[in-house]
Amino acid sequence: MKKTYLKIFLPSILSILLFILTIFLIIIPRYEQNVMNGKREMIKELTNTAISILSKYENDEKEGLLNREQAQKTAISRIEYLRYGEENKDYFWITDTTPVMIIHPHRKDLNGKDLSNFSDPHGKKLFVEFVKTVKSSDHGYVDYMWQWKDDSSHIVPKLSYVRIFKPWNWVIGTGVYIEDIKKEITALTKRMSGISTGIALLIASLLIYVFVQSIKAEQRKNKAERGLKESREKYMTLVEAATEGLVMLTDGKITFANNLFCKLTGYENDELNERLFTDIIGKNNNTDVINAFSHGLIKDGQYEISLLKKEGSSRDVLLISSTTIFYGKTVNIIIAKDLSAGEDISFTNVDYKRLIHTLNVGFFKAGFQAKGRFIFADHTAIRIFGFDSFEDISQEHPISLVEDEEERMSITNQLFTDGFVRNKKIKIADSKGNTTIASVSLSVVGR
Repeated sequence: MKKTYLKIFLPSILSILLFILTIFLIIIPRYEQNVMNGKREMIKELTNTAISILSKYENDEKEGLLNREQAQKTAISRIEYLRYGEENKDYFWITDTTPVMIIHPHRKDLNGKDLSNFSDPHGKKLFVEFVKTVKSSDHGYVDYMWQWKDDSSHIVPKLSYVRIFKPWNWVIGTGVYIEDIKKEITALTKRMSGISTGIALLIASLLIYVFVQSIKAEQRKNKAERGLKESREKYMTLVEAATEGLVMLTDGKITFANNLFCKLTGYENDELNERLFTDIIGKNNNTDVINAFSHGLIKDGQYEISLLKKEGSSRDVLLISSTTIFYGKTVNIIIAKDLSAGEDISFTNVDYKRLIHTLNVGFFKAGFQAKGRFIFADHTAIRIFGFDSFEDISQEHPISLVEDEEERMSITNQLFTDGFVRNKKIKIADSKGNTTIASVSLSVVGR
């Protein structure tokens, strides 16, 4: 049970952890990197746009439309008022390579000043870094600490892109605040945290539901197993308490035998299991009976046979066979009655066999109750009654073969009154429609 729950919960918990780790260790860092790359590309393109403005006025200077001072003043006035961003407070600035501030929209106190010793709160000489960057590769990125837009009291990290305008030896740049990127990442983290929490709660709810259903299913299973065990115990108690031997055949093999049947044969249960039933049938039995038991499925009916015991002797028994379906397969259920157990039938199952071999008369044994059937019949009796084999006659009621109804009633009444009928001439209607006159003597045993 514990292992089953671990198989259910462990993969689910690992999936949740993997999902959360994927979000916070892969998705969010990659998103942050993509945002940063996007911001880098944006300020680069914006700076290139500002460079195009300077190029325009530098071109006017070349064509003689403006002198350099006029061209630079006009360009400065254009750059000074360039704005972008959500609050329209992001800007451009210009220094020369000294570096001296030419124009800064939010720090007018720096305009015209030498910035060689100007540093941020961390001691970084940022304007000197701008000049070094453009001198080494004409353009590049520099990170530093700077005031938040037009708020000089709020210092935050900033990343700027700078580019040199060689005709005038100017450095122009603009930047993005890392704070803005952090806000975007924080917003994304909150959204993803909410999603993760929702998914975790959903999975937890599903796990609780599965857990509850598993417990209920396990309880139902245990209850069913207990019921099945009780049913089996009751069934086995009834089977073993039976006063007759009971055996089940599947494809002619013994697949179950109760204790009484084992006592009848002298075999242990495991010695009988999977054994062919024909192995324990004596060879002196009626040929029709032997043939019937030589096939996989035995026809329903009653058969009087000799069973071979383990030590080599035989025991006369009456077998009552019936077919049923067991786990989708047709099987024989056989009840074995010991015919040698009672004094009142000892003669019929031993001595009558000797008689039928010496007398040229038909001999049979049958039940005369309402559902009585032939238990035994020799070849002469089978022939007199107009049948070809014992299997054919075994399903018939003996009295039903008497043609005259009054004779049937007379025989039945006399048997129940006196216990016998001697030398009574009757007409027998055989199975082929022929009529035979026979002299019948009947005696009731075991009444």
